[in-house]
Amino acid sequence: MLARKLFPGGVLVDADANHLADAVRITRELINNSQVPAIFEATFTCDGVLVRVDVLRRKNVHQFRVIEVKSTTSVKPYHLWDVSIQTYVLRGAGIQISSNHLLHVNPEYTFDGELNISKLFVADDISQDRLLSRSAISEILNEQYGILSRPEPPKIETGIQCERPYRCEFYEYCHTRPDFDDVRFLPIAPEKISMLLHNDVRSISDLPSSDELRLYWHFTNRECSTIDAAKRARVRGLSINLALKKELAALQYPLCFMDFETITPAVPRFIGMRPYEPIPVQWSVHRRESEEGKLEHYEFLWTKREDPRRAFMDALSEALAGSRNIVVYGSYEKVLLSNLTHWIPDCALNIRTIQMKLVDLLQIIRRHVYSLAFLGSFSIKRVLPVLVPGTNYDDLVVKSGTEVASLWEQFSADQQGSIEHTKLGDALLRYCERDTWALASLVDVLKRLADRVTEWHHGDWDR
Repeated sequence: MLARKLFPGGVLVDADANHLADAVRITRELINNSQVPAIFEATFTCDGVLVRVDVLRRKNVHQFRVIEVKSTTSVKPYHLWDVSIQTYVLRGAGIQISSNHLLHVNPEYTFDGELNISKLFVADDISQDRLLSRSAISEILNEQYGILSRPEPPKIETGIQCERPYRCEFYEYCHTRPDFDDVRFLPIAPEKISMLLHNDVRSISDLPSSDELRLYWHFTNRECSTIDAAKRARVRGLSINLALKKELAALQYPLCFMDFETITPAVPRFIGMRPYEPIPVQWSVHRRESEEGKLEHYEFLWTKREDPRRAFMDALSEALAGSRNIVVYGSYEKVLLSNLTHWIPDCALNIRTIQMKLVDLLQIIRRHVYSLAFLGSFSIKRVLPVLVPGTNYDDLVVKSGTEVASLWEQFSADQQGSIEHTKLGDALLRYCERDTWALASLVDVLKRLADRVTEWHHGDWDR
């Protein structure tokens, strides 16, 4: 851990999860050694709870500072829960705590060519009044022990808490068979979902009319339009707005379909960059010269550790040359292009020209298409298999954009020409290619569906 370099002389409690008793014993030995200035992964138990402290820094012979290290750029509310339970256990184990701190990444740090760890991190003091009291933690623990002693798990309504701040480890247990008629899968504000459940409205078929939802429940026009679409989809299987045909007819050829992949390292790589600033390393473009033309594919994958941005942009400009519209899914490509104008100012005019051609298919689908099988999500991985049956990402090595960064780091570090390097490169290329092929397939399918819609409800979903 990079943050440990801020505490020279610190000693790591090097015992894994299978040897926690050893970890507790080693920690106690280090606590009693006044020559040890800091302990990493200090391990303690109290009242059946075990914690491992990122950094336990000695203040004097008897007192210690608790330092929790986080990769975020600010203190989050749930971080205070971590510090609270650590304080509870340490004090219960007889450790005198002089202060609590949270060390996180400094979002204002700018890399000047030489990494300065003391500036990369910033420490926030966590005062005692920001933490849960000992009695409050004791009450929570008693409640949890009571739950653990039951023969059956508690009956708790699933909701947004299942995934925030982290996805619950029992998520699959509680979400085994999705019910398409469940209001919890509607893409509306979580508090509105809670309001429906509180009033025992659990299925789409039980929802009041849009007029009632607006007048008595204070739902927005957009939320009501979404609910109307869900009601139509429940009857027809798919709800399509007649305005979809007009939007798709406006697409001009040559037409491109574009997707980017990036890495966002916490430690900036190149001069002038800040933590988590995106670095584009890959793109895929499918291109069709005319509506009946053949779909051609172009791709780029950076293989080196040097700055890829100019090479990325030069190759992309060549692939997009002469295109009239460029279909993307979401705003990410547009935002990243804006970021590139700062780093490659001589390409700014060309980048702005590309941005003017962008068409966001995500917003088109949000406005005009709905299926209960989307389960409240408009992500391309949810939408694609519903609108283009039999297609998904299951056959790929890389199945999600969240996997790209770690695989690219491994790919760029491997010796070029090696079998592993070639396999990783191919896996990354096939994933990005699938994204733009999916865009082209969705546009083709949506055009056919729009042509068949003659008597379905005609309305503006975004009123």
